Amino acid sequence: NSDWIANASGDLLVDKICRFEALSDDFNSLCQTLGKVDIELPHLLQTDRMHYSKYYTDVSASIVERHFKKDIDNFGYTFR
Repeated sequence: NSDWIANASGDLLVDKICRFEALSDDFNSLCQTLGKVDIELPHLLQTDRMHYSKYYTDVSASIVERHFKKDIDNFGYTFR
């Protein structure tokens, strides 16, 4: 939720955002920036799941799209 990392005007207050779908690469990049290159991010409790879009009906997808519109726009995502 971008509200957690933005001020009252909606301006983001962070320099870098690590995306879950690219967490390993983004974490490694962040560690390099911080000079902490010897840290490994373990992948625990891995599951085999379908693509997230398979879990939504058109109605539920529309609800999520409306509710998280600001985050989808702020982070450059597409929901469908």
